[in-house]
Amino acid sequence: MAVTLALALVMAGFTPPAGANAEGIGSTACQFDNWATWGVQQSGAVTGTGSQTSIGMGCAADAPAFLADAATGSGDLLVVMTVQEATGRTELADGVREIHQLQGGGQRLSDIVKQRAATYGPGVYPTPADDVTFDGTVRLLDNNNVVVVVPASEVGVQANWWQKVIATSTSLVVGLAVAVLCFAPFAVGAPMAGPICAAVSGAVGGFVNELLNALFDQREFDGDFWTEALTQALVGAVAGPLLGKFMNWAEIGANPMMQSVGTWLRDFGRTVGGKVAEVMGAAAGTAVVIARNLKDSVLRRAGQVEALDVADAPDSSMAKAAGFLAADQDRYPLSDPLAGQGTPPDPSLPTIPTVKLVGVPRSYTGGYFGGAGESAPNSPFGPDGFQASFTYDNAVFIISMLQGRQRDLDRARRLGYSLLYAQDHDPAHDGSIRASYLPDPFITTLGRDYPVGTPYIGSWSVYTGNMAWAGMAFVHLYRATGDSEFRNGALRVANWIETNATDTRGAGGYTGGFSDTSAAGDGSGMVQRTWKATEHNIDVGAFYFMLSQVTGDHDWKERSDNAFTFVKSMLSADRNHLWTGTGLDGRTVNEDAVPEDVQTWAYLATLDHAYARTADWAAGRMAATDGPFSGVSFSTVDTSGVWFEGTAHLLAVYQTRQAPGDADKAALLISTLQRAQNSAPHADGAGLVAASHDGLDTGQGDRYYASLHTGATAWYLLAGQGGNPFRLAA
Repeated sequence: MAVTLALALVMAGFTPPAGANAEGIGSTACQFDNWATWGVQQSGAVTGTGSQTSIGMGCAADAPAFLADAATGSGDLLVVMTVQEATGRTELADGVREIHQLQGGGQRLSDIVKQRAATYGPGVYPTPADDVTFDGTVRLLDNNNVVVVVPASEVGVQANWWQKVIATSTSLVVGLAVAVLCFAPFAVGAPMAGPICAAVSGAVGGFVNELLNALFDQREFDGDFWTEALTQALVGAVAGPLLGKFMNWAEIGANPMMQSVGTWLRDFGRTVGGKVAEVMGAAAGTAVVIARNLKDSVLRRAGQVEALDVADAPDSSMAKAAGFLAADQDRYPLSDPLAGQGTPPDPSLPTIPTVKLVGVPRSYTGGYFGGAGESAPNSPFGPDGFQASFTYDNAVFIISMLQGRQRDLDRARRLGYSLLYAQDHDPAHDGSIRASYLPDPFITTLGRDYPVGTPYIGSWSVYTGNMAWAGMAFVHLYRATGDSEFRNGALRVANWIETNATDTRGAGGYTGGFSDTSAAGDGSGMVQRTWKATEHNIDVGAFYFMLSQVTGDHDWKERSDNAFTFVKSMLSADRNHLWTGTGLDGRTVNEDAVPEDVQTWAYLATLDHAYARTADWAAGRMAATDGPFSGVSFSTVDTSGVWFEGTAHLLAVYQTRQAPGDADKAALLISTLQRAQNSAPHADGAGLVAASHDGLDTGQGDRYYASLHTGATAWYLLAGQGGNPFRLAA
């Protein structure tokens, strides 16, 4: 390891310490010392630079005793931020504790930093796929020294390892120190301080990570560019009810904060020297430019957002929607995976802990689909009604429970584990998640139709779009919980899509997956669908972009771009709307039954202004009024009734876009959706029915009915609180 490190230092532009030779640089992996030039003392001020807060780096063997005690060996690398500010110490400890929790969930230290940068950072120089990875520990000593310890065993062999570990560690400790600085302008105990400073810490830490990586890679952007990028990241992280208080903070704290960041980076570079000094000096210069302009830039951008703020749906309406979903989830007893003791899952696949109870809600209830305690004489599904739990509906359900004031992590996690169980115990053992399952019971116990322990499959079809939605739900859950099993489930979904749906014909993209054509509906007639759906490619593009954010693997970003390239190819000649997709040949454009969802989802997934136009086209061409209800229908084929899920899609666009006039448009849609909760046919005062009347024709061989629907209700819960399922919440 010693020889490897010496080579890495030379190739990265560092000067090896005195005494280094071809045989090695001593008995430990880490052999350079800058503690003397930095100067740190226990529970005291930094002595080497004159700065009250400063960053240092060195080897455990050479560190002061109280720092060396944090290491596991003399060859460990230490990166230390000494923070002298009096306020924000509790939050500093909370930040370190949060890192410990994420590591307890299986994340490596470098992955945590990458994820934070992807979530909060500007996103202009994302972490590449071949970036180095390492683990380590973070400790808070004496309430003022944040110590990152990288064990000697984690030192990489790549030439750029030192550059990357410096960028990663520096961004981590700077983010924590910024959180402390952020609290200074707030009154003690101010309720908004915590969430605002968490967002500021994440945005600035992500910015530092991107800036240093860009400079190490000899990619330079001017200070004005970075000012705008950081502004967008900050305002995006706090938009909503925090915005006003954030603007008050920015008036006082934005410019001094960036001035401090510049000082920290410059002084740190001087203590290390060599290429690090060059990079840190350039980064400090950029921070100083930002410090001159950040306040004005933030206030200008935040003022624009605040002026266009679109109001959320009333809390009472949102609480009712969440209550409907909760009741639907609790309708049937949960299944105990331990009860069957039958055929185990594929041993090569990761499995969820079997102690978790699992179960799925029913997608449609009442009216045509029956089963709501009413006789439903026209229902063809018998007294128990239509027993189906659709994967798409469950994915939207999960995401809706992870955003906004009605957040319920336990319910989202329970349903997420249920989808993981279905994936893990699927008969194909290939990562498949079927189109639908039966909710009562969810898991077989008799071993008659399936092996004991297999989930009861409703529809054996495996569609690419449904898979991508399940994958998005898993990534949202991984972001919310840190549980690596959700990340693993998402990767298995993605690998299934890559294996079964990747297409090179025409504009590329992804095909439709497999549908079960057997008369018995038992999976014996699986047929590959070679058409390509615009909707499916939007789903895949959004899902893969999320994967690139949480894994740091740039390959997923490239695959996301492939899907979105196909979507762009489906724009009409006048650029007003998107076509449905292609025919079986993968090239010929399918111009039948143009649907609403692709027009709005394309904007929500990409935030591309080109698709703001398609959303407006849908609002006009698919406008529908049915008695007291006004919104949009499913497609241009039948606009005699309102499709309430699609109306929520459009509401989500207005909430996300916040363009002039969107506030008034959103208010009208919220009024309709509230009215539907209470007075649509078969309404129960809480959930939403799918359509304003029975038999709304999609033009694609299906019809929607005035039956309570988990998918429509979950979409309203999302859109009514400003949520966007296609993007990871900050």
